[in-house]
Amino acid sequence: MKRLWTTFIVLLAISVAGSTASAAAAPYFGYNYSSTGEAVPAPLPYLPVKTIYGGDVSAGAFNNPEDVFVSADRHIYVADTGNNRIVILNGDWQLVRIIDSFRREGKRDAFNGPKGVFVDKDGHLYVADTNHARVVELNERDEFVRLIGPPKSDVIRKDFKFVPTKLALDHAKRLFVISQGVFDGIVEFDAKGGFTGFFGKNPVRFTAAELFWKQISTEAQRQQMALFVPIEFNNLAIDGEQFIYATATENSLSMEQVKRLNPSGIDVLRQDGPMPVMGDLRVTKMGSFRGSSTMTSITVDDNGVYLALDSKRGRIFAYDHDGNLLFQFGQIGDRAGTFRAPVEVEWLGRNVVVLDRALNRLTLFKPTRYGSLLLDAAASYYHGKEEEAARLWGEVNKLNNNLELAHVGIGRSHLEQGEYETAMASFKLGDSRTYYSKAFEGYRKTFLWNNFTYLFVGLAALAAIIAASRRWMPRTATDDYGPVRTAFVTTVRPFKMFWELKYEGKGKLWMALSIVGLAGFLFVLKAFYSGYIVSEPEIDEMNSLKELAFIVIPFFVWCIANWFLTTLMDGEGKFREIVIASGYAMMPLLIVYVPQLALSWVITRQEFAFYALLETVGMLWFVGLLFAATMTVHQYTPFKTVITMILTVIVIGIIIFLALLLFSLIQQLAIFASTVYQELTLWL
Repeated sequence: MKRLWTTFIVLLAISVAGSTASAAAAPYFGYNYSSTGEAVPAPLPYLPVKTIYGGDVSAGAFNNPEDVFVSADRHIYVADTGNNRIVILNGDWQLVRIIDSFRREGKRDAFNGPKGVFVDKDGHLYVADTNHARVVELNERDEFVRLIGPPKSDVIRKDFKFVPTKLALDHAKRLFVISQGVFDGIVEFDAKGGFTGFFGKNPVRFTAAELFWKQISTEAQRQQMALFVPIEFNNLAIDGEQFIYATATENSLSMEQVKRLNPSGIDVLRQDGPMPVMGDLRVTKMGSFRGSSTMTSITVDDNGVYLALDSKRGRIFAYDHDGNLLFQFGQIGDRAGTFRAPVEVEWLGRNVVVLDRALNRLTLFKPTRYGSLLLDAAASYYHGKEEEAARLWGEVNKLNNNLELAHVGIGRSHLEQGEYETAMASFKLGDSRTYYSKAFEGYRKTFLWNNFTYLFVGLAALAAIIAASRRWMPRTATDDYGPVRTAFVTTVRPFKMFWELKYEGKGKLWMALSIVGLAGFLFVLKAFYSGYIVSEPEIDEMNSLKELAFIVIPFFVWCIANWFLTTLMDGEGKFREIVIASGYAMMPLLIVYVPQLALSWVITRQEFAFYALLETVGMLWFVGLLFAATMTVHQYTPFKTVITMILTVIVIGIIIFLALLLFSLIQQLAIFASTVYQELTLWL
């Protein structure tokens, strides 16, 4: 028994030591983003396992390396820019050879600051010889093949400079080169090295204010303004379908930093995820790492998973083919697994290699079980293996219940198998309204098909009941309306009814306030109990009293502002009459909110326009009745009524400003009184 306990304690110690070692190997914490953009904890998908310096592979120290490329035979090519050479390593991180020169036309030629390297399927090496303004092609025996120099064409501007930094070759032998300082797009050469044009030019971005000032400025002022130029590409990669993934320099539209260009140069990057492909969502506006992510490198595997390197914060973001964020890892720092100036990221099988220019080293990362499961699940879905993907997403969910994408992956499998109700439940857990809508469409079609007879009989019976009730209902005099019916008739005969509300005493204050209260109540119901497809993502943070106040407070502020204003503009309406008329004018909201709430439970995402149309109709109807109410109560002309309503909105803005100012003053006085009280307490 004693021996058994000893063995158990030893095994426990080993287990704890192992877990501690794993935690110690992680130089940062893992996180992902929810559908609402909140950062949530997540297991680390990759851990650093090896750091490679030039001296470690008998190649001498690297000097400001700018590029790394992994070939089909798993050889690693490093563009050692500062040493004017290409260093080639094998998959075991052993030196294969160093290329620092080549023979051309019987003479020795050398590189000068090479910043880009690429190897095609035939083993030919392409080097962006940056400072020599050329691309050098060598064969698999490192023999010179050709040089591709600056492009020649009548369409190229005279001040064009060819400064190649990154390059890639497709299966048709078309060469794509990124040239520093070129805003026209990626430079494209054909298989013979001839210039064919610029590829994937980014559109010019400017604001309306910038365009306005540009138009009214003098010629001298225009020359001092920033030019409206497209953003510049800085890196590229080619996937198995021969589409080009490219990253662009940081701009105000940071979500456009990553593109997937088809053969025509059109961006076809899929962004079906809950957040755009832009790296970090929550960023600071101050400090060394303020602003959005700066994507400077990209690589893609055979399963549609691409890695984008954020050089600003030293993070690698992984996205699947649909643009869903799978994971992120990395950080700026000096410890193993962190970076100071990362410039390139590359797949090495399932492993990831990151090149750090400042630290002159490569870092090898290997996936954890969590990372491997994510990659396996994404690959299975990409290749159409839905059942396998669902099983893998289930395993991912066990490791990270915060990852909504896992629920979406499980739901997609159920959707493909026609299990719509189960799929809807999974998509709701994953907070994916797009996929939920697809599943609901299938569920609705199946439900209608299976219950068509019952629905038809029910609708026929309802129609018969309505017809019978209208026939046998006792008729009343045309103008003898009760309070409720008066409110409904007001919506279709506004000028006549508002006249009677004011001058014949048919308007009831309690009825007007009841309409306002019911409108607020239905507004709250819409906010909390609408169908999932149209509901707000932040529903958990919503407050029913705040939602109710969104209707009630603007109503009373409108009445007060309108009363203040019309007393100065010879308005005949009393405050009580303004409240009654404005309350009755809100009847369209009651009429629209009920069917809108019901419609939200039976529509798909593609039918959302009908839901929005009801909202628009209700608001326009309400504004029209408010116009009729204001005009009738105050006996204004139509033009004066419009002016009064506009001025009332302005007065409301002034009231809100004064209220906020008063609230701020009271808050400051409360803080001052609290401080004085604390000081007196300490002094006494």
